[in-house]
Amino acid sequence: VFFASPSTVRAFRGAWPTLKVEAVAIGETTATACREAGLNPRVAAAPSLEALCAAAGLELPPSHHEKGSEHVRPA
Repeated sequence: VFFASPSTVRAFRGAWPTLKVEAVAIGETTATACREAGLNPRVAAAPSLEALCAAAGLELPPSHHEKGSEHVRPA
């Protein structure tokens, strides 16, 4: 489960108090909330989709990185 804020960790635990999952946190503040909720998160190296995926051992498809892709907003 990807967590992007401490509030999402709290909401998750409120809904599923004892569910065991593999957690990925977007940063240290969210990782702390995960640990307080009994999760042992992997932590993204930067607050980005790419870093979240990397922390989970996943790789985004090449089209995600291509300029003009529907997955990338123009600068």
